[in-house]
Parts: sequence; C-alpha cells; structure tokens
Amino acid sequence: MGTLFISLLFVELLLGLSIPLSIYSRLHIWPPPGKWTWQFFCKWSAVAYLVVGYLVIGVTNIAGFGIYTYIGAVVIVAGLVLFYICIKTLSLAATSGLKEKLVTHGPYRWSRNPMYIADMTVLIGTAIIFNNVYTWIIVLIWCFLFILTPLTEEPWLKKEYGEEYVVYAKKTPRFFSFVK
Repeated sequence: MGTLFISLLFVELLLGLSIPLSIYSRLHIWPPPGKWTWQFFCKWSAVAYLVVGYLVIGVTNIAGFGIYTYIGAVVIVAGLVLFYICIKTLSLAATSGLKEKLVTHGPYRWSRNPMYIADMTVLIGTAIIFNNVYTWIIVLIWCFLFILTPLTEEPWLKKEYGEEYVVYAKKTPRFFSFVK
C-alpha cells in the first residue's frame, strides 16, 4: 500500500509540474493542443491512474462506516450533480481540454471553473467517507492542483477567445465571488 501511495504522490507531482511548464514554456501540456496528442494522452492517463489508485487506497484503508459515510455521500451527490450540469453545459470535448465555443451560461455564469469546484467537492466527499490520512493527503494535494490549473488555462483562453474571454473573466470570478 505504501508503494501505491508514493506512486500516487509522484503522479500528482508530475501533474503539478505540468502547470508551470504550461505557463512558462513552449511545452504546452494543458489544455492539450489537440485530441490524442501526447499531452492529451499523458494528462488523462495520469488522471485515470490517480483516480483508480486513490479509490484502491481509500477502499482498502477505510476507517469504517458511520456518520461520516452519510455526510460524505451527501457531499459527493452535491458534487456529482454540479459535475453533470457542467458537462451538459460545457460539452464533453471542452471538458477534456479541447477547444469549443466559449461557454458563459449555466454554472459558468457564477464561476469560470465550476467543473473544478464539482471535482473538489466529490474528492472531499470521498475523503470524508474513507476517513484516513492517505486519502486526505492525496485529496488536499489534488485540490491544490485544481486551484492552480486555471492559471494554465487562462492564457490559452485569452489567446483562443480574445476580448470575449477578457470581458467574461472581468465579470465572473475564477471560483467564487470572494476568490477572483
């Protein structure tokens, strides 16, 4: 179990390193330059490994069932509902980092990144259910990466959508109204 935990932390480190690479270099990892590019494959393979590994660690180290299970389930359902609304509003292709039209309606009226809010909500809900130190460490790092990821997307969005995105970004907070 320790090896899986260390490898998941390593994958998170690699995903985290893709953020400054995408911002400060010509090596554009996220959003990917196209479908089935090496960047697309590497990013989504790492995420898939992280999800599966996280669930294995969580299930095999679960602290037991109780009130945390119910609280976590409610948090997960809330996150999944928001996730579903975001997918329906944005499209699966745009959610995968591929260019589509700029979406400014639905949950994107209130936040430029409601999908990341949904993802973090689901992750926190599962960590509440699993209730062990391994999953909390993974979730906290993962949530930190979700908070940083828009920094890689915003320059790309400005380049792709121009003034339309600049106007949208000025009137819509990055996450919540108190975090612009």
